[in-house]
Amino acid sequence: MIRKAGYPVEAHVIKTEDGYLLTLHRIPGGNDSLPVLLLHGLTASSSKWLIPGKDKAFPYLLADQEYDVWLGNFRYYQLEDTYFPISVESDILGFQIKFFNSFDEIDIYDVSAMVTFITNLRSQPLHTCIGHSMGTTCFYIMASERPEIARMVKMMINFGPVVFLNHIQSPILGSHQEND
Repeated sequence: MIRKAGYPVEAHVIKTEDGYLLTLHRIPGGNDSLPVLLLHGLTASSSKWLIPGKDKAFPYLLADQEYDVWLGNFRYYQLEDTYFPISVESDILGFQIKFFNSFDEIDIYDVSAMVTFITNLRSQPLHTCIGHSMGTTCFYIMASERPEIARMVKMMINFGPVVFLNHIQSPILGSHQEND
């Protein structure tokens, strides 16, 4: 998608502390460009940021302003050509893959690995982390659990942050509605 839109792209495979391999896609900026990491929402991948197309998609707009754009993918999206320690359960429909036991693995391991990798590669702090929905929640949990990693990020921007799950009914998350 990125190359077809006329931008250079790099794919970086990184390993989390608990052994998962994650893919970061990068639209590289110049040597002096500021690194920006985009974190997607639930049931999405980094490609969701690109759907509006070349003249409207946020990553392309950032690249046009000469930012070094990084698109993160959480562990549950890693299906192709990637090894990771999953468990598989059989069900009536065939196989159901368990990608994680809770969001904690994404919060603590995935976001930490992305921030650390970009910071080390660039030899400078991550200028901005931008999250959508679950991406914002994952960043803030990581920041509370791993403050040494959070200090590597100068600024966090939230699009549609999730704060409370009290009234969410979802086949993915289950029912979190409180009994009043």
